[in-house]
Amino acid sequence: MAWLEAFVLSVQYGKQTAAASEMGVTQGTISKHIENLELWYGGGQHRVLLLPNMWPPTLTDDGKAFFPVAERAVAGLSELKASRPSLDAPRSPQPELELDDLVNNNGLE
Repeated sequence: MAWLEAFVLSVQYGKQTAAASEMGVTQGTISKHIENLELWYGGGQHRVLLLPNMWPPTLTDDGKAFFPVAERAVAGLSELKASRPSLDAPRSPQPELELDDLVNNNGLE
């Protein structure tokens, strides 16, 4: 997730330093995340998604194809994180299950 987020935020903000600030990490960490993503995307070979040393970050053809997918993935994962109950939220009581309930529900009578 961090690799995708670093990539997406770098493109959206137009700066790796802004992405780093948003994520609470250093710019070097953002660069490493993007490098790791490029290695993953290339199946172990470095497949460049952002042109190196360009400001603002400039997507390669691979980056242009991959960015919308990465953006949707980050949005979906952010939505998942937001949907989790907070640690302070009251929990609904869970019914006590007996061993017989588990066995009968699994068809193992």
